[in-house]
Amino acid sequence: MRETELHGPGQGRLRIVTDDRGTDILDAAGRVIASYGSDRHEEMIARYEEAGWQIASDRAVRPPILAHTPPPPAPDTDTVRGPQDLAQPDAEDA
Repeated sequence: MRETELHGPGQGRLRIVTDDRGTDILDAAGRVIASYGSDRHEEMIARYEEAGWQIASDRAVRPPILAHTPPPPAPDTDTVRGPQDLAQPDAEDA
């Protein structure tokens, strides 16, 4: 999911949010003011920039459903073994 916040000259702020469902434009109160069923993020940024809006932030964000889910642990490369390792024991095992 991608989220871009734009600030306009004397016009407040907007957020452009794109996820698997498409692209939404939200006003400062979080109300959807425009919605598109496809990824039109770059197009919307370009349109608002042409109208004088400036990007305040542009980032990838975790979808709300995953916000409280911890990321998976990083693999410990010293102990991870795949099928190719099964035929040959580690030096520790020998």
